[in-house]
Amino acid sequence: MIHKNRAPNDLITAIDLGSSRCLTLMATRDGQSGEMRVVGVGNVPSRGIRRATIINLEEAIKTVEQSVAMAEKICGINAESVYMNVGGQHISSLNSNGVVVVADSNNEITESDVDRAIEAARAISLPADREILNLTPRFYTVDSQEGVRDPLRMVGVRLETDIHLITCSSSALRNLEKTLNDVDLDKDGFVFSGFAASEVVLTEAEKEAGVICIDLGADTTSYCVFVDGAILLSGVIPIGARYVTQDINAYTHVGLENAEKIKISLSEEEGEIEPQRPDESREEYRRRLKQLDTLNLSDYEPNIKPSTMSKANLIRAVIMPRLKEIFGLIAQELKKNKINDKLGAGAVIVGGGAKTVGLVEVATRALNMQVRLGVPNGTQGVVRHLNDPAYATAIGLLTFALKEQASDETDSSNKKNGKEPTFDNIFGKIGRSLKKFMP
Repeated sequence: MIHKNRAPNDLITAIDLGSSRCLTLMATRDGQSGEMRVVGVGNVPSRGIRRATIINLEEAIKTVEQSVAMAEKICGINAESVYMNVGGQHISSLNSNGVVVVADSNNEITESDVDRAIEAARAISLPADREILNLTPRFYTVDSQEGVRDPLRMVGVRLETDIHLITCSSSALRNLEKTLNDVDLDKDGFVFSGFAASEVVLTEAEKEAGVICIDLGADTTSYCVFVDGAILLSGVIPIGARYVTQDINAYTHVGLENAEKIKISLSEEEGEIEPQRPDESREEYRRRLKQLDTLNLSDYEPNIKPSTMSKANLIRAVIMPRLKEIFGLIAQELKKNKINDKLGAGAVIVGGGAKTVGLVEVATRALNMQVRLGVPNGTQGVVRHLNDPAYATAIGLLTFALKEQASDETDSSNKKNGKEPTFDNIFGKIGRSLKKFMP
């Protein structure tokens, strides 16, 4: 990829590389309001990716190159560095604790103390083939005071931090790095898909009450659990919405491409049935319902037998059982970690498969909690449908970058004015400290 126009300093590029498609968003930040505006979008089918992991490097490189080139063409600016998501079954998580003695003679906690506490917490033994992907302090304890969000300038003798570590396969990460290098892009950062999505669809109130963000992708489903305002658990299950498509194909024999079209069509029609009209007899109403319930398979495969089937039967017999399996696996993870009764705000579902017909109903029953679809609202841009669950991860990556930039600017301003840094968001609270420990 040849870069002719240097990217402006306020340009942010995010790449959501999934199993079914590669989405690139390029955005600029308003210098005064700080608001983000998407100026370039590239969306292409993924090749060389299976279960959110690269299986063919050359194909993956071509996929990323095409997606970025499409976004660059729209905005007329060339990307130089990017934030990219990381997913796949190799993702796992754990929580760790670190304790230090406050160094200042007046017992005032400084950024150096926070650094040392985080370093002590992250000093865990990992297998040689694994490494830390993302690190997030959950809370701090100053002497006996628990649940501290920002310990800077507080007075205490003992500083303790509890951190959440998301780990990944080293080889999977190296292959993503090589993909970016081969298309002449620098890495700004890698972020777990579920964590990125949660940044733009969860409210602080939901995190306090307890909530799980579920990112339903094509081959895998990622999740992040928040309890008492802090992330507690992250993970991936090796099944996604593509399995629904495969089941539809096995049931209808129309081919995978047509099965995907049927799934999308049924999802778009959900909830569109009108009640009986005042001038409509009961027989006419039943006839209309039957007509609306009829799926004409011959529209997709001309010579197929039978040529029609019931949409309702297809949903109940094929789609819902697979969705039940997916959310049943997540329910098992919650039960295994003894947190299924701590999620007062329920579940928020995002991703390309989030709008699958019957999903909210099945998820509500399988998880035994309230469920809603997560929509990343408030982002303006060159396309109208950014407020879609499928865009949550990519917009989450942009939001991650935006907060990181804001933290950098705050730190620089404070340093210039001789002030202690202040922190006002999940990333900014730990400011430069967190970045020092990121891969």
